[in-house]
Amino acid sequence: MKKILLVLFAMLLAFSFTACDSNVDQPDVTDTTDAGEQTEDTTEEAKETEPAAPKMSEEEARQAIYDKMVALANMEWTPKVDFDLSTSSKYLQNITYKVGTTYRGAPYTNEIDATMESFAAILDNGVYMGGLTREDAVGFDCSSAVADAWRAYNPDIRCTTTKTMFPRQGYGCEAVGFYDHSVRGTTILTTEITKVSTEQTMYEAYALLKKSDAVMCRWASEAAHVRLVSCEPVVVRNPDGTIDGKQSYITYCDQTSTIRDFKGYKSNWQIDAKAYFNKLFENWYIPICLEDFYVNRTQEMLFTINGMNDPNNFPARLTGQITCSQKIMEGKVAVLDANGNEMYSEVKELKNYCMQIGSFSLVNLRSAVGKNTGKMTFVVSVKTPSTKDAFHEVTRFDFTK
Repeated sequence: MKKILLVLFAMLLAFSFTACDSNVDQPDVTDTTDAGEQTEDTTEEAKETEPAAPKMSEEEARQAIYDKMVALANMEWTPKVDFDLSTSSKYLQNITYKVGTTYRGAPYTNEIDATMESFAAILDNGVYMGGLTREDAVGFDCSSAVADAWRAYNPDIRCTTTKTMFPRQGYGCEAVGFYDHSVRGTTILTTEITKVSTEQTMYEAYALLKKSDAVMCRWASEAAHVRLVSCEPVVVRNPDGTIDGKQSYITYCDQTSTIRDFKGYKSNWQIDAKAYFNKLFENWYIPICLEDFYVNRTQEMLFTINGMNDPNNFPARLTGQITCSQKIMEGKVAVLDANGNEMYSEVKELKNYCMQIGSFSLVNLRSAVGKNTGKMTFVVSVKTPSTKDAFHEVTRFDFTK
């Protein structure tokens, strides 16, 4: 049986392999981030098990996970009889599978979580012979689909439901990027995380996603969704260094409760669909990864600087964004004269991972510089937990007026 299943997996990969920016036999699904497209997660939480020892490089592991997700989405079958897995939930309507129709990807159900092997075992020459009710149908929901793909790397994966996919919860998932996931407290919702972390902080976190990481949201006690990332995001920045959320996007694979029409088949699954950063943020998605792919950079201050002013036209405007691996407690901008004496400064309380230079007062800065001429210096500094009460200089440039 194992040999047959290995051959099945290999065959699925052989005819179904897709990659980012490839031509996929699916419709344009560039905006499927509305809550109505998300799914309900009622699966029981996973029992803790020991993580598997690494058996492949990170690059190989990420590719194997993605390949398995694509293979899962392309498992072809047809029902022996009509069956309906809908519920009274508004998120779980019209989940009806009909005789004579070809489907790809296992049915949507969150009662019995399948694996590739268990679903293949109940197919008889491509005909589904499993249960026909929500209590006994063999299939996946969004989280069990991602979890089974992750098993391509770690067969003993512990984060198998959205409830167990929160960072630092002990089930094997970590945060991608720098955002405040601790603010959820004892809740199982992501809504407060994105609200407190703010838009640009979350955009910067989305920008760090890699193949086979995930984005997950929980907006109600039994309502959630998770998507597997297909490849590194497309990131478009504004002139001031901030990320344009309406043009930046991730590419992902997922399983939902919605049955869609494709060329020659129907499916609950999507391969290499797009979700724009602004829609991810609006729908409370947080970026996560397996703990084995996580690199803890929070103990050191790492800065990313984007869109800083051109010294040649300063102080005509204030632009730029500073992102730090530690929370920025306070930010400071200052102007020094040719002798290094401080002519002007402004301090702002932030408590965030992103600092917008444009949030400081351009009017006050220009007024302070006034009619002074000659060489001056613009300095940006921050306070973080590591610097305690002292400001740490992040960047500076000289300008002449």
